[in-house]
Amino acid sequence: QSSIQAVEHALKHNQTLFISAQKDSRTENPTADDVFTYGTRSSILQVMRMPNGSLKLLAEGICRAQMQSSLLTEDGFIEVVCDDLPTTNAEQTIELEAIWRQLKSLYSTYAQLKENVPADLVTMVKTAQDMDYISDTIAVQIRNLS
Repeated sequence: QSSIQAVEHALKHNQTLFISAQKDSRTENPTADDVFTYGTRSSILQVMRMPNGSLKLLAEGICRAQMQSSLLTEDGFIEVVCDDLPTTNAEQTIELEAIWRQLKSLYSTYAQLKENVPADLVTMVKTAQDMDYISDTIAVQIRNLS
């Protein structure tokens, strides 16, 4: 319910959310101490209201962010002040190139084993900034590794 309230508030105001993971998914009503302080400042692109009262949300990450302070609102959601975290070392180096070649190789193998993963994801990279963006996308694609 608190997440729904946060989305409703964001829709009425600036359409942005700070999205972070809960430390323990079994916690029913998380407080600021129950979520990680690092997350993503995101923009709400689409909201679908489901018949059971839940929401299906499509959000686009704007940038990495860190929660600086939080406040439990009257509506029951956690309102945060966060600082955007710039990408560090976004320059092309020999070490970055070597790490990227290794990641490309591992991801290509993974994509061959998993049907619904975009295999051409790593071929679009031209700059260190692209590597940063694509690395985040790869992290989302492999989130369900067992």
